[in-house]
Amino acid sequence: MSAGSAADYRLAGGKSLALVGQMMFAILAAMFVGETLILVLLRRILGPDSGDATRLLLNAGLLSLLVGATVLPLALRIRRQHLRQARNSLRLQYTLDHHAIVSITDMAGRITFVNERFCEISGYTRDELLGQNHRILKSGEHPEEFYREMWRTLVQGLIWHGEICNRAKDGGRYWVRATITPFLDERGKPEEYVAIRTDITEQKMLEAGSRQQEARFRGILDNLGEGVYTLDAEGRLTYLNREGERLLGWSLAELKSRSLHQAIHHHHPDGRPMPAQLCPIRQAIEEDRVYRSGEEIFFRRDSSMLPVKITGAPLIADGMRLGSVAVFSDASEERLLQQRLLDAKNAAEAAARVKSEFLSTMSHEIRTPLNGVIGMTGLLLETRLDSEQTEFARLIKTSADALMAIVGDILDFSKIEAGRLEIETTDFSLRQTVESTLDVVAGKAQEKDLLLASLIAPELPDHLVGDPTRLRQILLNFLSNAVKFTARGEVMVAVTSVAGDSAASDRCRFRFAVSDTGIGLGESEIARLFNPFTQSDSSTTRRYGGTGLGLSISKRLAEAMDGVVGVDSEPGAGSTFWVELPLARAEEKRAVPAPDRLLQGRQVILAGLETGAAGVWRRYFTAWRIGCAGVDSLAELRQRMDDGSPRDLILLAPPLADASLAEALLALQSNPADSPVVCCLPRPDQAFAGVPEKLAVHFVRGPLRQSSLLHALSEAVSPLPSAPARRAGDVDAVDDLVRGNGQRVLLVEDNPVNQRVAAHMIERLGYAVDVVADGAQAVAAAALGVYQLVLMDCQLPEVDGFSATIAIRRAEAGQGRHLPIVALTANTSPGDRERGIAAGMDDYLAKPIDALLLASVLARHLARNSGPMCVAPLAPSDAWLAESRITEAQALDLGSIEELLGDDEEEMAKLLGAVRENLIDLLDRLQVMPEAGADSGTVVDELRGLAQYLGAPRLAALAKQIGTHLRRGEHAALDTLVPPLIGECQRLIQLIDGRASRQKA
Repeated sequence: MSAGSAADYRLAGGKSLALVGQMMFAILAAMFVGETLILVLLRRILGPDSGDATRLLLNAGLLSLLVGATVLPLALRIRRQHLRQARNSLRLQYTLDHHAIVSITDMAGRITFVNERFCEISGYTRDELLGQNHRILKSGEHPEEFYREMWRTLVQGLIWHGEICNRAKDGGRYWVRATITPFLDERGKPEEYVAIRTDITEQKMLEAGSRQQEARFRGILDNLGEGVYTLDAEGRLTYLNREGERLLGWSLAELKSRSLHQAIHHHHPDGRPMPAQLCPIRQAIEEDRVYRSGEEIFFRRDSSMLPVKITGAPLIADGMRLGSVAVFSDASEERLLQQRLLDAKNAAEAAARVKSEFLSTMSHEIRTPLNGVIGMTGLLLETRLDSEQTEFARLIKTSADALMAIVGDILDFSKIEAGRLEIETTDFSLRQTVESTLDVVAGKAQEKDLLLASLIAPELPDHLVGDPTRLRQILLNFLSNAVKFTARGEVMVAVTSVAGDSAASDRCRFRFAVSDTGIGLGESEIARLFNPFTQSDSSTTRRYGGTGLGLSISKRLAEAMDGVVGVDSEPGAGSTFWVELPLARAEEKRAVPAPDRLLQGRQVILAGLETGAAGVWRRYFTAWRIGCAGVDSLAELRQRMDDGSPRDLILLAPPLADASLAEALLALQSNPADSPVVCCLPRPDQAFAGVPEKLAVHFVRGPLRQSSLLHALSEAVSPLPSAPARRAGDVDAVDDLVRGNGQRVLLVEDNPVNQRVAAHMIERLGYAVDVVADGAQAVAAAALGVYQLVLMDCQLPEVDGFSATIAIRRAEAGQGRHLPIVALTANTSPGDRERGIAAGMDDYLAKPIDALLLASVLARHLARNSGPMCVAPLAPSDAWLAESRITEAQALDLGSIEELLGDDEEEMAKLLGAVRENLIDLLDRLQVMPEAGADSGTVVDELRGLAQYLGAPRLAALAKQIGTHLRRGEHAALDTLVPPLIGECQRLIQLIDGRASRQKA
């Protein structure tokens, strides 16, 4: 029987109703699925031998006629009911045909159907696939157990879902997500399998890349030497690397999804609970900021504390905080190191304190006997000694001074190394500070016949803010070296502003340079010059001495003041050591001290080589508006004098090109001029015996400086009496204005040698002195009320000077008294001054006591009367009530001037006229004294000097009283002190005017 007849037989024989039902399913499937599947289903119904498609259609038509009476109406009704769903099914079919990968296999795994999409992805044609076992696509990616499990599911009639890696025709691999559905027969047994797949190759590649990247990142994180964890937005752990597990003792599995704060960060180091909302790490993350700390504590699994350094940051994507990440490390060793460093620091500070106390003690113990040696030798030199004894005494003093300098350097260096260097900030005079340093080295320069001079740029302000003590120390180191290493020539201090800085600004850098004509230095020597204990070479130490600390100390001091030091030098060509310092201009200060009114507009002939002193003075003359005509030789000077060149005075500043000083003076005698002569002598004690008697010569003795030149020029053009020349550093040179008048001074000193030295100095200055040896005796003596000042040694047995001062001040409280107390100490630590001021001391003197400084301090605190200064002085306003009782003679005594001028009323009138103009100028400046503050001192000093020359004791006394208050910083007193001073000036002007009127009459 043919396949067609077999089918007819089956149909004609009226097989079971199940066959009819299957045919109805096929017809319905044609409505909802499409032609492709209906053919498959018909073949399945009719059997594999049903023939080609024509016979299948005939059989289907015949079947339709047989069952049409019953099935067709039902099918039509269902078709009408599901028409809309059919349209959707068409769209689904289109989607499946274009996007789904569809295949059907029989029970043996042979492929019986594939769609176009299947062919496209596999690379096979439909003919190459049909009839082939599905193993043709097997990639070997999956183990056999994978396939066995899949088949176990399918043979049970269950649907299988999964992802499969297949192999294409070209050997490439592709991944699909598959759903395989078994097709059951009438017995419910699977007879075919329909598989619908989706291509997920690209997704799997991305996943593989992501896994590789994640594995790489995990490998990096797991091999970091620091712990890393991540949290979700709720603070629950999502990741912990291996180092984090090791540090905390927890595994990722144990902590994952737990609140990390509750697990490891729940308490403060001191045991106090730390609520999560107060956790600083959490607060920073919630504020979307990075948190860094080296002070956090985590708790390990065993509850032990783990000091950590941690950096945490929020994880933000598309503006939303997804969680956070943190990196932490064990800070135990660092904390231990910090504690060790802290312990070492504390130990070092304790050692520094012990060292400081030792230095303080050694300073006192070393300086005290040295003070005695220096002081007693100085007193010995003032006695009558023969030449040999004088030489021995000078050698003793020189050696003691050198030893004191060495001790001072070592102590200064020790303080710097201990970090105890203190820099003060106070108002000071630039010119006074610089020029005062010259006096210290003047003696050594004199012995070597060196020209010692200072040159301060006239445009620089004089009143500055800084540390004058440290500046003076630097300059003294430079000057001492310059004098030490210079055999002939000159040593010059020059002060300028640094290029690019304006001297007119409130703050600029000043350059202080000390130049010499000494041995010079090479580059190799300069390179190590500022190192401690270093000199240019070992032979320098043997030849010149010294510790090699001076320049090192200068460098440290400059750096502490934000400055810098340096040197410019060549071997054999001298050296210039310089320091540049930033200094501020003091408020309401005049930039340059004004010369005498009589000097302005004068004409000066300056005779001397430009390389010598003449070059120093020329710049000052320009700033003072003094006309200057320079000549280099005596021949030129004679020519100027012969041709009648305008001149008011002649300034000789040797050397001259063709004559010595003696020859120049003789030439001036043979050609007498009507102009006074000022002669510059480089040595402070230099005298000139060959001065012609008829020649008026005023000497400027070295060191050559601005103030001494100004003073000499003023004396030369003024008819006022001039003071005799004085030796720098000589006690006899102390002006009578700073000498005492029998006031009683209490000296508190425990060292017998120092007692004798200091007492002798005080007595020579015109004061009475009593000596006690300890603080308790000082307190008892001060209570007597008979002393006008106390010189208090700070280091005393039992009760020291600070404690004694505190006791004295307590006793004075409420009594309206104030006894001046001046500290004496061999310990030059800057902290001593602050300690003394805190205790109630008024001033400070370092040992060994310098006679001029002692005289200055005593004069600053003592008035010229015999009454106790501890009693409240008479207020100026009360003193002025006695004004009506002051006679003209008491206000203005012209006796000394009349004695000088004789009966020359014309010269007297000129003099009083000049005085009157000066008084008017000073009176204008007095009007603003209360606002001028500290600048008032210049006005008062000028007024006091004028009053003393003029013979106005009342004016001099008032000026001195104001000066005392100004030096104490009591500027508020100017409101009551200035009016009487102004009134006295006005009285003097009236007296001068009255005298002029009487003379005319």
